[in-house]
Parts: sequence; C-alpha cells; structure tokens
Amino acid sequence: AGELEAALRVAPEAVGVNARDLETLRVDVAGSEALLRAIPAGAIAVAESGLATRADVERVAAWGADAVLVGASVARAANPAEAVRALGGERAGVRCWEK
Repeated sequence: AGELEAALRVAPEAVGVNARDLETLRVDVAGSEALLRAIPAGAIAVAESGLATRADVERVAAWGADAVLVGASVARAANPAEAVRALGGERAGVRCWEK
C-alpha cells in the first residue's frame, strides 16, 4: 500500500500490482484486490504474477485491472499462442470477452 501511494504521487500512466512477494516469491493474487481497486481511473492498472487461467483474468478485471502481465503460465504451455488466446477469452478466432 505504501508503494502504491508513492507511485500515485507522480501521476503515472500505468501502475503494476505484483501479486508475487519479491522477497519470498510467494504469490497471493487475492492480496492484489485492494491495491487494484485503489488505482484511479486515469491510470492503467496492470495485474502482475500468478495469473494462469481465464477465471484469474476475469477476477482481476473485476477488481479494476485494465491489463495483465503473464509469464510463467504462457511459457510453460505446450502452445503459448493458444494459451494467450485462452487468457484473453478467444476461441477459434472469436473474441469471447471484452472489458
């Protein structure tokens, strides 16, 4: 919360909320909720880390995330392009979800 407060003082275009504690590497996506909700509408809210499914993306979007940063779940996928499409709500070229 203190880091978010400091970041918002410079009126950023975007703010990332990392669900991974960089000291312990523990991931707590639910812990991002209050921070994502606190980002003002003028800044792009980016949910980072711990997102692996479409449900994860929808959950952080409901909390105010405008974008997601996803790495491990896509990198581990047998078909990374399909994994990205699935996270974005696309199936067979049809967009299933838009914020």
